[in-house]
Amino acid sequence: MLLPVSSGFGRATAEKFVANGWVAIVAARRRERLLSLQKQLGEENCIIHSLDVTSADSIKNFVAFVLAQQKKVDCLVNNAGLALGLAPAHEAELSDWQTMIETNIIGLTQMTRAILPIMVAQQSGHIIN
Repeated sequence: MLLPVSSGFGRATAEKFVANGWVAIVAARRRERLLSLQKQLGEENCIIHSLDVTSADSIKNFVAFVLAQQKKVDCLVNNAGLALGLAPAHEAELSDWQTMIETNIIGLTQMTRAILPIMVAQQSGHIIN
């Protein structure tokens, strides 16, 4: 299972998958949160890797890492995301919107595009967005 995660929904999802016997490959920008999760879940159950879903190179490196770790990708959980700013939409900074779109939409799309050919080739797999 692949899981861009370090807190919130992603962390809870990793905990649930590992509790049900899966090996989770978890990734996030914040390495200290990854290390905390790995310590909680155990190194044999939780493989960690740094990942920035807004970077095509980072995604490419992550996929290569995953394929070196596992022969098969059973599930991709796309849950990287962020929300910026507290201002009403009509007063929000456009740069905040652009950052959220790069992470929440484009990052999700790039991760899916990177993993989908693997799942098609193995004729199995699930993607949860």
